[in-house]
Amino acid sequence: MPNPDDEIGNKMLTTDFETQMKQNRCKRGTFKGSITRIKTFVESLDSEKPDLDLVKVKLDHLETTWHKYDEVQTLLELNHETTAIVGVKDSQKTLQSCRVLLDAGSQANFITEDTVQQPINTSTWNIPKFVKLADYHFNTPGNIDILIGSELYLHLMKKGQIKKTENFPVIQETTLGWIVAGKLPSTDENENPPKITSLFINSELNIQNQLKQFWELEEIKTTPRTKEESMCEQHFLENLKRNQDGRFIVRLPRRQNHTTLGDSFDNAHCRFLLLERKLNKVTNLKEDYSNFMKRYLELDHMQVIEQPTRNDALTCNDAFERPYYLPHHAVFKQTSSTTKLRVVFDASAKADNGISLNDTLIVGPTVQQDLISIVLRFRTHVYAMTADIAKMYRQVLVDPRDYDLQRIIWRNSVEEEIGHYQLKTIAYGTASAPFFATRCIIQLANENSKQFPKASEVIRHDFYVDDLQTGADDLTETMQLQDGYGACIYLRSVNTFGNISVKLLCSKSRVAPVKQISIPRLELCGALLMARLLNFVNLALKLTINKIYLWTDSTVVLSWISALPTKWKTFVANRVSEIQDLTDGCVWGHVSTDENPADVLSRGNDAFELQINQLWWYGPSWLNKPSEYWNHKPFDETNLKAEIVQLNFAMYLLHLR
Repeated sequence: MPNPDDEIGNKMLTTDFETQMKQNRCKRGTFKGSITRIKTFVESLDSEKPDLDLVKVKLDHLETTWHKYDEVQTLLELNHETTAIVGVKDSQKTLQSCRVLLDAGSQANFITEDTVQQPINTSTWNIPKFVKLADYHFNTPGNIDILIGSELYLHLMKKGQIKKTENFPVIQETTLGWIVAGKLPSTDENENPPKITSLFINSELNIQNQLKQFWELEEIKTTPRTKEESMCEQHFLENLKRNQDGRFIVRLPRRQNHTTLGDSFDNAHCRFLLLERKLNKVTNLKEDYSNFMKRYLELDHMQVIEQPTRNDALTCNDAFERPYYLPHHAVFKQTSSTTKLRVVFDASAKADNGISLNDTLIVGPTVQQDLISIVLRFRTHVYAMTADIAKMYRQVLVDPRDYDLQRIIWRNSVEEEIGHYQLKTIAYGTASAPFFATRCIIQLANENSKQFPKASEVIRHDFYVDDLQTGADDLTETMQLQDGYGACIYLRSVNTFGNISVKLLCSKSRVAPVKQISIPRLELCGALLMARLLNFVNLALKLTINKIYLWTDSTVVLSWISALPTKWKTFVANRVSEIQDLTDGCVWGHVSTDENPADVLSRGNDAFELQINQLWWYGPSWLNKPSEYWNHKPFDETNLKAEIVQLNFAMYLLHLR
């Protein structure tokens, strides 16, 4: 790379800070520093050499070298050493030393109030000696204790006034002494007119109204829907569809006359590179993040764009509008029993025109009851029940016409090309996602109110986001609500004397979906639940496990698990793929229903019966024997074919009726 020193010599210039702020980055600079601190001086070359966009960098252990501006961030590893001491010129053309924070994720530049409030040099003002100033330190920044308004302002003014030139402050006589106000003399002869900085503060509420509003915040009242919220509800109903599997499909609700989106790729690309660098430094984090994205793709929640173009026109708009790229990052939830790491998408990231996707979306109204009401009702039940919806947001699909509004970039390693993807479900981080997720739950209840009146009522009134808190006064009624599936895990140990101990370790259950699905599919969901629970337990125990055995009472599920996922339709294929990944190396077997303790979870049990249920607490009795005596039935393809034929026939008869 050519040495710009040959052209500019050793002359040190500094950039105008206001220009730097407007351009959103320093044009040229000299960087000096060490691992813990980087001292930075910003240079500006003559306008005759606009093609030189270079930065001189000198680290303690390296020689001084020139680099392109875009390379500096990588060179200095700014994700850790993000502070710098920068020399900038103030309005008086005086070099000020400022400590800056370099943040590649910020959408704007900011400067602190203390930095702006610099002392004013009055040495050349020649204020007359007879003038007794009301504040002899008026040129030094300081706190204001009392603000005097127009009520007393004119009463304090006197006739005396000194005005040297048009661009010089006015020295005004008052009953408090002489004060200085007006324009500051410019230190730049070429600057005409001088710069003026104004600050406007508008307060519509007085102190009494603000205090009143503070107390009113605690009032319990019903807020009517706004016009925009009503439009969002109407948009939902007009565009709602279902696919062949019964899943809801929605259109993103755009604001009327919204500003078209600009180019968002550069920002998403920059933030991805920073994320990638962070992930590569923490092995476990990188592995978890990659697995999350892998599962996202395997579950068909996103798809690859084969030939992406950043200037593609959106298929959902008549006018030209670019696709929107969502930056993403990790969020941790240590209390989660399944996925502790979740990838969140930033739909509030600004495109190059200052508009984000969330700026163009309608948030939507609140459609569920408040948490206090749900908890109050929950406490009145004799029998209580809780449940939640797995991957709630990703149960709702987005219309293909809106796919390009939810683009992301990703790759598993730096050796790969960056891939472009479209999210096919509503994304966590978009403004309308909470409305869609909760509104679809209400819609599900509305559509099934005649067939399942009690369950529909529970769904409408006892869900808070994805958490269900409900119950009943009658056990039979509670059991009807609880119809579901589950999994349980036992720990078997043998001591040095050959004594065998089998104890229940943990269990988990799910409520069956309101939309009826076949029994084998429901049993497949139980197998997936067990695989996820097993993975969680394995990570938590940190013990050396010699062998893992898994049982199910469904031969159909065993058949699905033993084959390649591509052999089955989407619903089965996605779940089989995850089960195979999570249970790799485990031994699957068949167990009869009457010896399956997980059956207790599906049909329920009262507290007294559960307390004395030996099958529940200790598993099948044969687990206490050596493995050669186990009732570990081999997989029989003949029985499987007969069961499949019987199921198909039953479904066929149901269809005819």
